[in-house]
Amino acid sequence: MPADEIFPLITPENGWVLLATACAGGFVGLVKQWREGESSVAGMRTFSLWAVLGYVSAHMNQLVPGILLATFGLMGAGVVVFSLHKKAEEHMGLTTLAAALLMFLMGVLMGFGQREYALTIGILVAGTIGLRSVTHRWSSLLTETDVKAALQFAFLTGVILPLVPNKIVWGAFNPYDTWRMVMLISGVNLLGYVAMRLLGARAGLPITGIVGGLASSTAVTISFSRRSKFDAPNAVACAQAILLASQSMFARVWLVVFALSPEFAWKLFPAFLLVTLTGLIVPAWLIWRIPKQNETEVPAVKNPLSLGMAVKFGLLYAALVFLIEQTKEAAHSAAFLGISFLSGTLTMDAISVSLANSIAEDGSGILLAAAGVLMAMTSNTIVKMGIALCLGNGVLRKWVSIGSVVTLASIGAGWGLTLVF
Repeated sequence: MPADEIFPLITPENGWVLLATACAGGFVGLVKQWREGESSVAGMRTFSLWAVLGYVSAHMNQLVPGILLATFGLMGAGVVVFSLHKKAEEHMGLTTLAAALLMFLMGVLMGFGQREYALTIGILVAGTIGLRSVTHRWSSLLTETDVKAALQFAFLTGVILPLVPNKIVWGAFNPYDTWRMVMLISGVNLLGYVAMRLLGARAGLPITGIVGGLASSTAVTISFSRRSKFDAPNAVACAQAILLASQSMFARVWLVVFALSPEFAWKLFPAFLLVTLTGLIVPAWLIWRIPKQNETEVPAVKNPLSLGMAVKFGLLYAALVFLIEQTKEAAHSAAFLGISFLSGTLTMDAISVSLANSIAEDGSGILLAAAGVLMAMTSNTIVKMGIALCLGNGVLRKWVSIGSVVTLASIGAGWGLTLVF
């Protein structure tokens, strides 16, 4: 091969990129050595050389077409043969095999100038290897219900959603839009459910209340109200968890509204901020009255992605969209607010999402829609206070009632702020 074809590849810039490639591969190997200790089969030097091999092969492929593919095949075959002929304690696992191939490809991408993409791959591989014990612990916490929830979400989103017709029927109902909103709320609920499951029994009551509210503040209210009957010493902490769950639910609702209609969300922001700040007064006061809680049981929350729940939410959402279209005019404002109040007794999600989607592009009807959300917030607070009064002991009833009254008063003040701003 003529020297004048090789030497142009040897430049200071290529030298620095080669060094960066070696360092990136070595970093991944270092993480693997740190995780596996002395039992690590391949470490910092090996991973660095794999990356360098990929980089050199990418450049040499410009001179000898096909050498890149041949080198990749030989390397993969060599790693597999090496693994099969080693003793059990020196066996190279599938994770290492995959990491080896990815390090080679990372070097190839570096050689082709795709440096950001290549370094992203290196970081992901290092993170996957370094978090092995964490992922193992998380997987051990999963139940059959959790796995079904994830599979159902994938099925409902990837299979059902594309098949739903995207057209207006009955003048106001779009099946595709309805199912898309079902998936949005289900996804948010799933995140809260997963977070609560991962925290497990090591989460204190306040944290369990906050995270539980992301999944279902009603479930948190029912669970901790019942617990106060047989766990009286922790009744104050249970009340604190219930109040915090409501505040995290309000925050979740505002974020969902913001994702759908930022203008509407900012109109609601003063009211929601006031409700949140005042709603934290009683839980903050209770911190000084209760001992530190290190462990608690996870509230019983049903599978947030069951087909039955999805269908019920979809039907409720579709009904609200139809009713809102019929009553959102000023002449029917009383009926509209009544519908919003009744909807809030079941869930704030459906009415908030439907109102966020009903706001016209010119912002007309935004004040009436804001009133509807605050009415739903009012009824939702009243319902959860009623649950605590029916199921909780005397101490829990007292503090949940005080906190709920403060929240209801702040909702009224929040409506005033909405009118001003």
